[in-house]
Amino acid sequence: MTAICIRCGVEKPSPYEKCDHCQLDPREDQDDLVKSVYMSSERFDSAAARRDYDNKLHIYAQRIGTGVNIDYDPREIERLRMQLAEVESIDDKSLMRYLWNVFFPGILFVVILVGILIVLRQL
Repeated sequence: MTAICIRCGVEKPSPYEKCDHCQLDPREDQDDLVKSVYMSSERFDSAAARRDYDNKLHIYAQRIGTGVNIDYDPREIERLRMQLAEVESIDDKSLMRYLWNVFFPGILFVVILVGILIVLRQL
């Protein structure tokens, strides 16, 4: 995975990390965070897409390092902004409710199955 700082172009371990070179912390500003994710191969699912974008990121890093502005794809920025809003909308209560709804039926099934096995063994 490759991520570069949107301010200075230096490579960093994650788009969410503070830049060790210029100290930009993208988590302090939503626009910076969205652009930081844009400037990382982490936003792609396939390994092939990540490799292809890694090459582009090295070019972007050079441009940013020399002071050239990057033209972000507005549709992709909007998609990432919507994705961030969805992630931020998840709170602990809704997460626990979701987990309960997903796992409770399975747990209940196992408990009933174990109960049936215990009854059958006693016969």
